[in-house]
Amino acid sequence: MQAIGTNIWIAWISDIVPIRFRGRFFSIRSRYLMISGLFTGYIFGIFIDFFNPKPTGLSKLIEKATPLGAIFKPENLTYGFTFIFTVAPYLGL
Repeated sequence: MQAIGTNIWIAWISDIVPIRFRGRFFSIRSRYLMISGLFTGYIFGIFIDFFNPKPTGLSKLIEKATPLGAIFKPENLTYGFTFIFTVAPYLGL
């Protein structure tokens, strides 16, 4: 599916963005995708750290202060990964 979509997208961008601006366009696009991917990786990493069997810091605070503490148990880690792999395609990752 991605192979079909990528070819269509490249043809569409070639029609929309003039050739003299195309390099700058892809440079800016790559920069934004790299920054958003970096932040998303950190956010998902923090999310997975909430499933630590011995919570510390922010994980411990969330466990004690909110009802979300019941969700972030080590036995629910598979649900955490399922959530990440379900959300990631919608973010374009």
